[in-house]
Amino acid sequence: MDAASRRELDALRRRAWGAGGGLDDDPAAQARLAELEAESRAESPGGPPTPDVTAVTAAPGMPDPPTVDAEDPHPQRPAPPAPPRRTGHRARLAAALVGGAAAVTLAGVLLAPLLGDTLPGADHTELRTIEDAVRDATMFLDAPEAVTLFTVPLDGRLSDITGNTATLIPPALPDDRDSEWITPAGRYYSGQLWRARADTDELCLVVELAAGTRGTCLPEEAHRRNALLVVIPASDIPVDARPEGMTETDAVGFWWRADDNVEVVLAPLPAAAP
Repeated sequence: MDAASRRELDALRRRAWGAGGGLDDDPAAQARLAELEAESRAESPGGPPTPDVTAVTAAPGMPDPPTVDAEDPHPQRPAPPAPPRRTGHRARLAAALVGGAAAVTLAGVLLAPLLGDTLPGADHTELRTIEDAVRDATMFLDAPEAVTLFTVPLDGRLSDITGNTATLIPPALPDDRDSEWITPAGRYYSGQLWRARADTDELCLVVELAAGTRGTCLPEEAHRRNALLVVIPASDIPVDARPEGMTETDAVGFWWRADDNVEVVLAPLPAAAP
């Protein structure tokens, strides 16, 4: 795919998933987006394998698994958001931090908590509480430099223009948890995003990359409190797949919000815990 086609693909993705209303009224643009997505997938090295995989269904009380599949968008980095936008992150997460009752413990890695578990085979010897997760998410999302790149709707509205996801093979969940259901949520910055519910009654967010797989599983209360976040450092993303303006000290965060959309945020990489 040449540079002109890549720019055209980026522009169509921004139209499809941005705030402008999508491509519902433009069949020609939908067809062109599908064509460029197919071309991009065909030349992408290290993409997910394609053996058959059985369909998955949502657990009772959860939204139906979406069929969204968009590969590796490269939207331009928007201007830094106005203070009210950052305050929106802060208000939602600060309310979550003071809400709730006793802490619930969960497995995690605290060297850099937001990075999630590196799979497979990581040792998990530390415990995090929901309050820890809320605090860590606040640290990343409320950074003054944080900007929202785009929001992925998880209601299946893009499925008619992004192709079939039935051939993707689901990854392992952190700590080898078994899944009640697992479903793809699109391909971004060379990483395949997955949502899942583990048999431990936790919700999981996992990103498969060539550099490794990162993910986290948290109790539903953490999801309700907007703390379900996986952060991918720049070092895990190929240079030519990074969002515009990303530096070596930045990270892309995939934030599964309580409203069941995933917000993709660019912000400085959190410092490692002592």
